[in-house]
Amino acid sequence: MIYALDTSVVSALRRRGPDDAPALEWARGVSQDLVYLPAIVLAEIRYGIALVERRGDVDQAARLDAWFQGLNGIYQDRVLDFTFNGAMVAGEILARPDAPGMADCLIAATARVHGATVVTRNGRDFARTGVEYMDLWRDSGT
Repeated sequence: MIYALDTSVVSALRRRGPDDAPALEWARGVSQDLVYLPAIVLAEIRYGIALVERRGDVDQAARLDAWFQGLNGIYQDRVLDFTFNGAMVAGEILARPDAPGMADCLIAATARVHGATVVTRNGRDFARTGVEYMDLWRDSGT
């Protein structure tokens, strides 16, 4: 089994605050060669950094960008690409009446196509996609 980190978990691992303990504990106990980043998560993070840049917070943007470059180096061989098959699965997930937002649907589809379990803090959103997931702050589910 491989794991696909949701943006919420990547952010928790960066912050390392008291509320982030579930992600930190999980990360310490899992073999890192089983942990992957969906390309969509990288897009979400880059988008967040671009928003910080746009609002003019140059120092924070530089700190986040340096962290992001390090993250890219760590996961360069463990990125789950969004593929044609992922697009087909995403279309099915998005058609559900209770589908979560676009990014979560794309992450879920990517995970399903690659046989990964999504590791998240937003289990309620991923529960509506039918993908296997683990909510580190709640019980895991499918």
